[in-house]
Amino acid sequence: MIENRNLAIGTRLVGRYRKAEHTATVVEGGYRLEDGREFKSPSSAAMAITKCAVNGWRFWSVEGANVPKAPTPRKARKPHSRVTRAPVETSA
Repeated sequence: MIENRNLAIGTRLVGRYRKAEHTATVVEGGYRLEDGREFKSPSSAAMAITKCAVNGWRFWSVEGANVPKAPTPRKARKPHSRVTRAPVETSA
């Protein structure tokens, strides 16, 4: 997560998504991904990677800073034992 939003040109950013590490470089007027595409905001650069809406300030970290690992999916819970309902009593 980037806390200081005043990034110098040339600053390298790192983001992790689906077990892959992605990088972007701060350039004049925006952010350049490793494949050369340029974006005006960190969010739009992150969205190009994830294909969904992303807060770019949370997605990216400054390279060399303590980059958090990508969250791991939760394990599927074991199903609970089946519980049978008691018969409903009807008044006659």
